[in-house]
Amino acid sequence: MDSPARLPPPDRIIHVAAFLFFFFVVVVSHGFDWDYFYTTFETDLQAWVLDHSLPVWSYSFCAGSPRLADPQAFGLSPLFIIMLLAGPVLGAKLLFAGLAVAGYFGLRDLLASLTRVHPLLASYFSLYFVLGFYFFWHAHVGHVTFALIYLWLVAIALGVRLMQSTGLCIRRLVLLAVLVASGFTAGYYHSALFFLAPVAIILFPFLLALKNMRWRKAGILQALTAAGLGLALSSYKWIATIQHQLTHPRDLLVQASTSVVENHSLTETAAGLLLPTYHERYLGIAAHSGPYGIWEYSSYSWNHITLFLCLIMVVRFWRKIQPGVALMAIVLTMTGVMLALG
Repeated sequence: MDSPARLPPPDRIIHVAAFLFFFFVVVVSHGFDWDYFYTTFETDLQAWVLDHSLPVWSYSFCAGSPRLADPQAFGLSPLFIIMLLAGPVLGAKLLFAGLAVAGYFGLRDLLASLTRVHPLLASYFSLYFVLGFYFFWHAHVGHVTFALIYLWLVAIALGVRLMQSTGLCIRRLVLLAVLVASGFTAGYYHSALFFLAPVAIILFPFLLALKNMRWRKAGILQALTAAGLGLALSSYKWIATIQHQLTHPRDLLVQASTSVVENHSLTETAAGLLLPTYHERYLGIAAHSGPYGIWEYSSYSWNHITLFLCLIMVVRFWRKIQPGVALMAIVLTMTGVMLALG
C-alpha cells in the first residue's frame, strides 16, 4: 500500500488538516470527563512517584478506592508511561491523539490486507472512521477509555498480518502480545465491550471464511499465541476487575427518579439533527440543556463529515470508476441522510 507521503498533494493536505483540527479539539477540551481522568491519572502518578508503590489502591481518591480493579484505570498499563513523562493533563491529550494516529494507520493497513480497495479510498475510509463524529465527540468530552479502540485497530491489523505469514515472525508476535497486554491493563472496559467483543464475534469468523485470503496455519497459531500471551500478562488486571465486580455488583433495581419527555418543534428537531451542539455547551456558544450527552446526540445525527468525504471520493474517483457506481454512491449517501432525518 502507498505510504502517506505518496498521497497526492491535495489529499495529503486534507488528511493533515483533518488531523490538526482533531488535535486542536483534543487540546482545547477540558470539561466533562477530562477532569475525571486528569484526577485519576494524577492519583496513580502520585502512587508511582511520591509513594513509590504500585497504584493498586488509593487512599486519597474518593476517600479510598481500588485502582487495580478499576476497569477505567490506566496506572498499571505500559500506556501509563506517557503520564510519567508528560504529566496527567498533557499525557492524556498525547495518549488520545497518538492512539488516533496509530488507529488510522492500523485500519488502513487492515483494509489493504483484506481487500483490493484503492489505497486512496482506504486512506479516506480510515480517516473518516478515526476522526468521525463518534470519536470526535468522545474526544471532546474526555472519554479517554474510548481511545483504546484505536489500539485494538492496530492489534487486529497486526493479527491479520500475522495470520497471513508463512514463517516465524517473532517481532510481530511480541508486538501483538504487548498491544494486547497494554490494552487489557488499561481502562479496557468500554473499548472491549463496545468494539472488541462485537469484532471478535462477527469479524474473525467472517475472515476465516474468506476464500480469497491465504490464511496460514502457522500464522494463525502465532496470532493465537500472541493473544494468549497478552491476556496472560494482563491477567492481574482483568481478573481483579472481575473479582471486584462479583463482590460489589451494581444494584440493577435502582430506577431513575425522573423521566425525560421531549416535545420539540420541527425546527428544533432539524436543528438537533443537523447541529449536534444544539443542546450542548461547546466553545461557550450554547447553554447545556440537553437530556442526553453530546456524544449520544452526534452518534445518531447527520454526519457532515460523511457527506463531505463521500463527495470528495466521488470527485476524485469519477474517472476511475464507472459513472453508475459514482451515481449510486451519491444516491446511497442521500438516502442515508434522509433516513437519518426521519
